Amino acid sequence: MECEETTGEIADGGQLSLFQDNFKITRWTTDELVAENDSPLCVSYTLTINFRKEQAHLFRRGKVRKGLRRNCR
Repeated sequence: MECEETTGEIADGGQLSLFQDNFKITRWTTDELVAENDSPLCVSYTLTINFRKEQAHLFRRGKVRKGLRRNCR
Protein backbone atom coordinates (compact mmCIF):
# COMPACT_ATOMS: atom_id res chain seq x y z
CA MET A 1 0.00 0.00 0.00
CA GLU A 2 1.13 3.54 -0.66
CA CYS A 3 0.11 7.05 0.26
CA GLU A 4 0.95 10.33 -1.38
CA GLU A 5 1.98 13.66 0.13
CA THR A 6 1.36 16.78 -1.93
CA THR A 7 2.72 20.17 -0.87
CA GLY A 8 1.89 23.48 -2.51
CA GLU A 9 3.83 26.72 -2.44
CA ILE A 10 2.67 30.10 -3.72
CA ALA A 11 5.60 32.29 -4.75
CA ASP A 12 5.67 36.06 -5.12
CA GLY A 13 3.64 36.92 -8.18
CA GLY A 14 1.09 34.18 -7.44
CA GLN A 15 2.86 31.25 -9.15
CA LEU A 16 1.78 27.91 -7.64
CA SER A 17 4.33 25.08 -7.38
CA LEU A 18 3.29 21.57 -6.34
CA PHE A 19 5.57 18.83 -5.01
CA GLN A 20 4.56 15.18 -4.68
CA ASP A 21 6.16 12.36 -2.72
CA ASN A 22 5.05 8.74 -2.49
CA PHE A 23 5.36 6.78 0.73
CA LYS A 24 5.18 3.02 1.26
CA ILE A 25 2.90 2.22 4.20
CA THR A 26 4.83 0.02 6.61
CA ARG A 27 2.31 -0.12 9.47
CA TRP A 28 -1.38 0.74 9.74
CA THR A 29 -3.35 0.13 12.92
CA THR A 30 -6.50 1.68 14.35
CA ASP A 31 -4.27 4.15 16.25
CA GLU A 32 -1.43 4.97 13.86
CA LEU A 33 -0.18 4.96 10.29
CA VAL A 34 3.56 4.79 9.53
CA ALA A 35 4.92 5.26 6.01
CA GLU A 36 8.47 5.39 4.60
CA ASN A 37 9.95 7.27 1.66
CA ASP A 38 13.36 5.90 0.73
CA SER A 39 14.16 8.19 -2.19
CA PRO A 40 17.39 7.85 -4.15
CA LEU A 41 18.44 11.25 -2.85
CA CYS A 42 20.52 11.90 0.26
CA VAL A 43 17.66 11.68 2.73
CA SER A 44 14.82 9.35 3.65
CA TYR A 45 11.57 10.27 5.38
CA THR A 46 9.23 8.62 7.86
CA LEU A 47 5.66 9.89 8.11
CA THR A 48 3.63 9.06 11.21
CA ILE A 49 -0.05 9.89 11.66
CA ASN A 50 -1.52 9.32 15.11
CA PHE A 51 -5.29 9.07 14.72
CA ARG A 52 -6.11 9.30 18.44
CA LYS A 53 -4.02 12.42 19.06
CA GLU A 54 -4.85 13.86 15.62
CA GLN A 55 -1.15 14.54 14.99
CA ALA A 56 1.12 14.02 11.99
CA HIS A 57 4.93 14.14 12.00
CA LEU A 58 7.46 13.90 9.18
CA PHE A 59 10.96 12.80 10.22
CA ARG A 60 13.96 13.38 7.93
CA ARG A 61 17.14 11.27 8.11
CA GLY A 62 20.37 11.72 6.20
CA LYS A 63 21.92 8.65 4.63
CA VAL A 64 25.17 7.57 3.06
CA ARG A 65 25.07 7.36 -0.72
CA LYS A 66 26.57 4.26 -2.26
CA GLY A 67 30.03 4.87 -3.65
CA LEU A 68 30.66 7.96 -1.52
CA ARG A 69 32.82 8.02 1.58
CA ARG A 70 30.85 10.66 3.43
CA ASN A 71 27.22 11.55 4.02
CA CYS A 72 25.38 13.65 1.49
CA ARG A 73 24.80 17.26 2.41
